[in-house]
Parts: sequence; structure tokens; C-alpha cells
Amino acid sequence: MKNINIPDTFMGKPIKGAMDEILKEREKQENQIPQKSQTQINAPNLDGFIYVPSVDLYFQKEKQFNGSTWVQADKELRRQNLRMPTIEEFRQFLIYLKQNQSNKNGRIYEDIIEAKGISHAEWLEAFFEKRTKHLRSEMYMYYTGGFHSEKLEDCLMKKNGYGVDIDEWLNDATKQGLPKPNIKKGSLYYLSPQNNTVAGFHITSGEAILNCHMNPSISDVSIGVRGVLEGAGAKTK
Repeated sequence: MKNINIPDTFMGKPIKGAMDEILKEREKQENQIPQKSQTQINAPNLDGFIYVPSVDLYFQKEKQFNGSTWVQADKELRRQNLRMPTIEEFRQFLIYLKQNQSNKNGRIYEDIIEAKGISHAEWLEAFFEKRTKHLRSEMYMYYTGGFHSEKLEDCLMKKNGYGVDIDEWLNDATKQGLPKPNIKKGSLYYLSPQNNTVAGFHITSGEAILNCHMNPSISDVSIGVRGVLEGAGAKTK
């Protein structure tokens, strides 16, 4: 696997300052999108969702909003009273699909993780930011709408890409869903968090990639998003 250097820009768009842009956009959304009570939030069509008990979430079977940036995808999901899955929630989704491959959901698992010559990707809810205090730098992760952050747990951090074992990642990850530092090598290509980047899951012509240094400002027709709905809200009618 080739080494990948982290640029300051991607496709002519700066990575620095992306979190400020995201928070401003989220603040606008709070003012523009009517807030609904828990009893008013219902899945648009539960037949188009898969319920994952371990995280009490409904996941959309199909991606949508292909070609949207990370910020745009988040905005469009919120208009539907949905949100992006976090890395850990997405990991739990894959575990559930893998354990239920004998039913109709098995095809979805294969479509997500298998490289079959068609590149595709989906955004995940995680924005990474490096903070420096007392001459010490630490990485933080934002999620749940960009307004909650927590220090990144001890996880595998490589400057360049690194292949990890996908089964071990599914069976034993950090609480935030990232590969542990001692994970054995394997076929899942992993790009660790970098300052001012976001997360996504890619399939290229040759490999699956858990990518935690995507630029939130890029857009491509191959990148979409899979919305999730809180279980309690979906079941209230």
C-alpha cells in the first residue's frame, strides 16, 4: 500500500478552518430548521431502514445525497430529522449486517466492504481537531452535530496509511470505533485522524478504506451518506 501525505488543501480547497465553517453552518441550521419533539420524530419509511439493537438506531439501507460535501450531507439529513452515524455506530452496523448475512441484509454488507471495481464512499460523523495546551498537542473528536467533543482515545495513529485486520477491528475497537494501537495487519486500509479532517468509509477498485483524514469541503459523485434515526423516536407513532 502506498504512503499518503496529508496536504493543507484538497482539490484547491483549504482544510484549515473547516471546523469554524461547520459550526457556523450548524448554527444557521438550528435557526432555520424547525425543531420537533421526540414524539414527532418518525422514520419517513421504516421499510427503508435496518434496526440495529446494539445502538438502538435505524440505519438507511441506501445512501443518499451523493456529490454532497460533509457539511451539505449533514444539513440535508437534518432536514429529514436524521443524522450521520458515528464511526462506532457504523462499526456496529457492519457487525449486525455481518451476523445476519443469511437474510436480505447480507447483500448490503457485501456492497459496503467489498472492492468490486466501482469506487464509492459514505460520510461518517466525526471531525478531528488538534488542540495544544502547555506545549502538548492532543487530538479531539467532534460529533453529535459538531457541538460535542471528546479527547481521542488511545488508538492506532500512523502518519501514512496502514493496513489493519477488518475482523479484529469489528470485534475489538476503541469505544470511539477506531482500531486499537496493537491491531494486527490486514486488508482494511486505515488512514488515521489528522487535524481538521473528517471520517468516511471508502471502497476503491482495490481495497476498503476506513478514512479519518478526509477534507469536509470536498464533494464527489461517489460519496454519499447513510442517515440514522434514533430508535425511540422511530418507534413512537
